[in-house]
Amino acid sequence: MDKRYTKQEIVDLCQEAGLAVRWAKYTGAGKWRESLSPTEDAAKEIRVFCGRRQNP
Repeated sequence: MDKRYTKQEIVDLCQEAGLAVRWAKYTGAGKWRESLSPTEDAAKEIRVFCGRRQNP
C-alpha cells in the first residue's frame, strides 16, 4: 500500500526525531524552488528544511 503523508505529518515526524523544522512546502519533482498547493496534481513531494533543535 502506498502511504501519502500530509505536510503536517512530515513536520510532526521530524520534530519527534528531534529536528527543528525551519520550513516545509509542497513541490514537484525537479522543480524544488516552486511552492505548490497541496491539491495540485504536480505536488507529489514535500521538501523540508530542518536544523538541530537547540537545547534549553
